[in-house]
Amino acid sequence: MAYTIAFRILENREEAEEAVQDAFVKMYRALSDFHFDSKFSTWFYRIVYRTALTALRQQRMFVSYEEAGPVDLSNDEVESATALLEREDRKEMIARTLKKSFRLMRPCCLLFIIWRNARWKRSVRSLN
Repeated sequence: MAYTIAFRILENREEAEEAVQDAFVKMYRALSDFHFDSKFSTWFYRIVYRTALTALRQQRMFVSYEEAGPVDLSNDEVESATALLEREDRKEMIARTLKKSFRLMRPCCLLFIIWRNARWKRSVRSLN
């Protein structure tokens, strides 16, 4: 029955066999998550169904990639694409640097906040 489900989705014998094998591995790894709320077969067939759908999506992705042909781009389009990639790289480098520097600066920022709060509390006390 599991093979039949996979074969009807994938319409390819080898792909269906591979999907069922993958489903068995997934089922074995998830046995501890089975709660006996439904029949075991229903649970397993659902795993087969989802695994076959995932395999089908991957097939379609590779087919559309193989069908894509080279595109002639003008120099302006190539330059704008290059500029866009460089900008994205720059953004990523800045984000990484800020993340690192924030980890290094965090203790200093915390000390500054504590100092400022203590100074504010002294100012309030002096008004009373």
